[in-house]
Amino acid sequence: MVLRFLLLPITSPLMGVTWLGEKILEQVNTEIDDKENLSKQLLALQLAFDMGEIAEECPCQACGNVSCSYL
Repeated sequence: MVLRFLLLPITSPLMGVTWLGEKILEQVNTEIDDKENLSKQLLALQLAFDMGEIAEECPCQACGNVSCSYL
């Protein structure tokens, strides 16, 4: 217990850096998972479009905007 108290000025910054590294790793893993999920969704949409399940239409046809740059 006394040794732990005496080493606290040395071990505290190391524990802080370790904690920070773990938090950064968690964030990176979350972002990688998000990118992978997005890629899977885009691939599924592309396949559905290629198979004719999704029609190609102007996005403004749904709202009826006549001043669309697509028209």
